[in-house]
Amino acid sequence: MTGAAHLLFGWSMGGTIALQLALRPHLKHHIAGLVLDSPVLDWRRAIRANCKRAGLPGFAEKFAMPWLECSLLARLLGLPSNVPIGAMSYRASAERLTIPTLIIHGAGDRSVPIDAAAELRDIRPDLVEMHQFDAGHTVSWNREPVTWRTAVSHWLQRTI
Repeated sequence: MTGAAHLLFGWSMGGTIALQLALRPHLKHHIAGLVLDSPVLDWRRAIRANCKRAGLPGFAEKFAMPWLECSLLARLLGLPSNVPIGAMSYRASAERLTIPTLIIHGAGDRSVPIDAAAELRDIRPDLVEMHQFDAGHTVSWNREPVTWRTAVSHWLQRTI
């Protein structure tokens, strides 16, 4: 990246990636803002929600976590290394966030619970603005395109 400031926009897991990039000290000065649509901010909650959505019993999520977090088990799954689920949580990074952030999230999202996004907004009201839609996972624009575009464009005009 050059000295120009960039806007990062990510949907779902892409929101997680955008947030992780914005937290890197050598990159954050090149990023003017984040727009995150249905971001996965808490992987434990997302795994729990998806197990429930799939109709799996409540204890299924407890079996999934070790397979991702333990290096040996992760390699058995074919992953090159373990997945640091806790380190990818907004709780681990909220205080390091220095970039204005807009979160768009559907209240009916059964894949990525909206509560993690609301908590990040509550922890960092100085930087995080959130717009809630009557929609599921990553379909806020599909449900309310005019409202979505208006929310994003107004945030961009005020922030960037």
